[in-house]
Amino acid sequence: MAPSSISRDLNLPEYDPDYRDLPEYVWNRPSYDEEKRQLLADGWEEAEVDHAVKEHNHFCEYVRRHIRNWKYYSKNFATLRLKSQIYNEKRSHQLHNAAPDVKAAAKDRHRKSQEKYHIKNREKLAFKERERREVQRTWRVLNSELETEGAPSVIEEE
Repeated sequence: MAPSSISRDLNLPEYDPDYRDLPEYVWNRPSYDEEKRQLLADGWEEAEVDHAVKEHNHFCEYVRRHIRNWKYYSKNFATLRLKSQIYNEKRSHQLHNAAPDVKAAAKDRHRKSQEKYHIKNREKLAFKERERREVQRTWRVLNSELETEGAPSVIEEE
C-alpha cells in the first residue's frame, strides 16, 4: 500500500513540505553575516544578535525535525502499524487468558517501571517539557505576528 493511499484512508493530508504554510524565512535563510547585518539594521543590539540567531536555528531545527518525522511515519505507516498490532496481540492474548491477580500484577509492574523511569530521567523529561512549552509559545508568537500583519492564522499548535 502506497503512503498516499494510506493518507487518504486515514484522512491525513498528503505530505507537502509547505503544508503548514510556514514563512519564507524558515526555508530560505541568509548567511549568518547577512542575518547579523539585517538584525543590526533593524535596531537589535550587538549582544542580542547571537542569541536571536541561536533561537531561530533552534526553531528551524524543530520544524525540520517535525517534517522528517512526518515523512518517516507517512512512508512506513503500514509496517509500523502491523508491527504494533502483532506486539499488542501477543501482549493482550497473554493478559486476556490470565487470572485476575496476574493482570493486577502486570499493571503494578508497569506502574512501578514507569515511576522508576520518571525518577531516573527527571532532568531529561523536564527538558523535554520545557522545550515543548517553548515551542508552543513560539507558535503563539508567530500566530500573533501573522494576525497583526493582517494575514489569517495559518500555523496550528501541536
